[in-house]
Amino acid sequence: MPVIGVTGGIASGKTTVACGLAEALLVQGGTEVATFSADECAHDLIENDPVVSQEIQALFGKAILGSDGRIDRTQLRPIVFADSDRRHALEDILHPKIRHRWIAQAEKFRTPQKYFVAEIPLLYETEASPYFDCIVVVEADAQIQLERLSSKRGWSLETARRVIDAQMSAEEKRRRADILIVNHHTEELLHRQIILAARALLTRYA
Repeated sequence: MPVIGVTGGIASGKTTVACGLAEALLVQGGTEVATFSADECAHDLIENDPVVSQEIQALFGKAILGSDGRIDRTQLRPIVFADSDRRHALEDILHPKIRHRWIAQAEKFRTPQKYFVAEIPLLYETEASPYFDCIVVVEADAQIQLERLSSKRGWSLETARRVIDAQMSAEEKRRRADILIVNHHTEELLHRQIILAARALLTRYA
């Protein structure tokens, strides 16, 4: 069955949509569904892969280390997004390893009884779209993204704007989407869109 990609801007609601879509596919289709989160994979690599940790420390120095001597992502984030060259260098360390993991997992689910839903924030930016059968784009208003990053994650507005600006525009993602889910409104409306997306996928790949 298909490998489904879920992508969109930061703080657009990708995780909510990916989890909701997997649940809806399971309930409506009665098929096994596996999920993958690129962000969770990145966190795991940074925290648990000594080679990745050493490469990142060599790139950014001790300024990114917390009091426990481990990489502190809250210190790493503003440094990364203040310098595009260093951001790309970090991506060169992480993205190939992340891609290797989700491709390996996806191949296990290419059977008539299973779905694979992968949440990949930089899916288009990393030119990963050829690996997916269908791509779901989650879109939120830029002001809502800023408010979520500021209020829920405690980011400075400057860092939040830099992260949003570093990603592909919402307009371009919308143009490339196979399925578009708009998340600027109520939770109820978001849930309805997820259900409709699941139905469309089950019909398309029946």
